[in-house]
Amino acid sequence: MSLNLYQRITQSEAHVPLNLDRIARNYRRISRAVGGWYSGGFYVSPQDVGRTALQTYYNTWIGNVVKESAYGMQAWEGLVYQMQLTLGGAVYEISLDPERWHNNVDVYYSDLAVEDVEQGALSYTTEGADETFTDAGQNFVPWETAAGDAAYRIQIANTNNTETWAYLGEAVGATEIRCYTTAARTTSGWNGQAPAGLTPRNYEVVNVANYGVREHPGWSANANSIAEYGQMQYIITLPGSQATPATALRDRSLNEYAWPRSRFIGTSEGADSLAVTLAGFWGTTFWRYRETSRTAEASTLITAMVNNSTEFVTSGRIETNTMVLTADAFPIPQRVGDLLMRVQEMGDAAGNIWNCGVYENRELVYEPAPTTAEYLWRDGQLLNKAGQPVQPELVRPGFYLRAQNILGAVQPPGTSEIWDDPDIAYVDEVEWARDDKLLTLSLKHAGPSMLLRQQILGGAA
Repeated sequence: MSLNLYQRITQSEAHVPLNLDRIARNYRRISRAVGGWYSGGFYVSPQDVGRTALQTYYNTWIGNVVKESAYGMQAWEGLVYQMQLTLGGAVYEISLDPERWHNNVDVYYSDLAVEDVEQGALSYTTEGADETFTDAGQNFVPWETAAGDAAYRIQIANTNNTETWAYLGEAVGATEIRCYTTAARTTSGWNGQAPAGLTPRNYEVVNVANYGVREHPGWSANANSIAEYGQMQYIITLPGSQATPATALRDRSLNEYAWPRSRFIGTSEGADSLAVTLAGFWGTTFWRYRETSRTAEASTLITAMVNNSTEFVTSGRIETNTMVLTADAFPIPQRVGDLLMRVQEMGDAAGNIWNCGVYENRELVYEPAPTTAEYLWRDGQLLNKAGQPVQPELVRPGFYLRAQNILGAVQPPGTSEIWDDPDIAYVDEVEWARDDKLLTLSLKHAGPSMLLRQQILGGAA
């Protein structure tokens, strides 16, 4: 096998003339039935390249592409997602984690409450036959409704921890306002706890028209960062705010996180090294959001989600799945990767498993999982259906595995379901460790601790 480094896709993906095979120690990578080429990593030692080279790699590799090939075929691909540099006892880190880097930001908030900043003495009062509320330090005139349906309602927390609320009508003077049980202001009075005998502690005023509506100032982007690394969208959610502070928070977050920045994160007594974390391009589908809901056939939704995803991933083999589903992305936008996973996990109308992941050429593949055992496990070795050893670097997840030479395994009577065969398990994750020549299979129905490992002797170089 061979391992090669390339520039970022946004920078033409030119090949970097570096012998990555020689310096990438302990290289291993993971593929999953949901995600495809998923994650990986290796480390670089100054014994192989020197301390200056470690610094250079750390400062230039973030977002670069790593490709693995074996037997003339592409075996895995991903990007440099995070690096941790230990040098002279100091530890630095740079990452494409969206919590630490995002170059297109929006803020969603509930513009509901008008906080009372002029609060004085509070009391429940009456004005003639009408129930009213008084705040000796407030001017209620801006919140009154003299005709038509009420525009605001008041929510009061009492000293005994009960709550009372009502719709606001006409102001009585400035510090007292009439209160009604309906927005039409037809009945004077209160909702919730009756105010008799209660003492108001504090309150807020809510805009009726905006109740339950999510507001946002709109996306703000750093075009230079997007051109360098691709677009990483990030949404901040607030339980309650207004336009001015929400916009200020959006702009501050963009200013702080628009670029992947190296950060000093601690100290270490360990040897100098550069630890490199890789992420498959499936991870980039979580870099974008979809803002509208859609109901359609599952395969149509998958194609639509891919079209909403990053500039890196395109549609590959999308098998037809006619089961109708809804991708719910309103009122709060959802990450495209999350929506892809929700469609995938529903399977199809017949109850079959479907796989979804990004593989060669950064194409997303959506297809039904096999319904029969595709591989055999015999005497600690992975074999194909013909009983021949397989090339471990090219094994992909999302298949049924049958164990042979197992004594005492009996399928329950009266069933032919593959799930009920005790000799069969579904492989949803495959890990390949190059230096150890070790293939590890994760069996979904056997629990996370049940792993099959195969040492490949004399594996391909």
